[in-house]
Amino acid sequence: MEGTESQKMNIVYASDEKFAEVLSVSMESLLTHNKNVVVYVLNNGIKEKSVEKLKRQAERYESEIHFMSLKNLKEYAGRELSCQSKISLTAYFRLFIPQILPLSVEKLLYLDCDTMVRKDLTDLWERKFDGCAAVAEPTAPLMKEKIGLKRSDYYFNSGVLLVDLKKWREEKIMEKFVKYMEEMQGDVSFEDQGVINHVLKNEISALPFKYNVTTQFFDFGYDGFSMMKKDEVRYGRNEVETGLENPWIVHFTNSFASERPWVKESKHRYADEWLKYKSKTAWKNSPLWESNKDMVRRLSRAIYKVLPRVAGIRFMYLANGIVRPLVGK
Repeated sequence: MEGTESQKMNIVYASDEKFAEVLSVSMESLLTHNKNVVVYVLNNGIKEKSVEKLKRQAERYESEIHFMSLKNLKEYAGRELSCQSKISLTAYFRLFIPQILPLSVEKLLYLDCDTMVRKDLTDLWERKFDGCAAVAEPTAPLMKEKIGLKRSDYYFNSGVLLVDLKKWREEKIMEKFVKYMEEMQGDVSFEDQGVINHVLKNEISALPFKYNVTTQFFDFGYDGFSMMKKDEVRYGRNEVETGLENPWIVHFTNSFASERPWVKESKHRYADEWLKYKSKTAWKNSPLWESNKDMVRRLSRAIYKVLPRVAGIRFMYLANGIVRPLVGK
């Protein structure tokens, strides 16, 4: 898809009430660096009080914001869908964006709520791509196998997605998502991200690493992340190290080895920067969250920290790359 310089960037988030605060911080970072945007929020139960806070936040930057009230998945899919998910069902609604957003929206940049934008995204918006573009990341071969990918196939993180929505509608991509979910009876590894990677196999354009720098690269580094997943990093070492030092978008993905910035005792390299953006939002005085990691994850972290680095990474490959896919987690 050709970039259009005069067009405003259509930015899409999906959130429920629990993550409204985290959404607000991501929006603050986005609007600080990007003025020519229209924000669409897929609203899965955000309370009216929080909606008003987010509207006032957008008004401070003279930016448009639209809240798209969501129906249940059955109404979008046209039939009952099973979603055996350990994450919020809110994430699944991105699969139905072609139907949820107005037909006038033909191109969009989807951002997870746990992202932090640090730069002007005009260059990203104006990139040429075909259908969909995202940043690739290492993933364990057994996990790839479970969603129909070969070891050599690229696997993409869907927390930052550049989408040609016009093409998705023309090619009925949403219907393909639904068909795959039905075939798998809702039991898809990586949930909605697994659906996207399976259906769009070999059709996603790779974005530069700097546009979606995830927590695991900060936790384990270039070699460690690749070793833990037994999968190659699809970017050169210099590009990754430069991205870690100066990311355009930081993605605070969940990691057993660390906590996210809104959780107590977070040591993430960009936690302080996230907190600075939070201090400018209506949630500036809200307390940090308690960790929600279960006993298995806390135990895994403790074992990882006492083992020598290489042994610890091999242990995590065993836990995440073999045990996890075999038990269907």
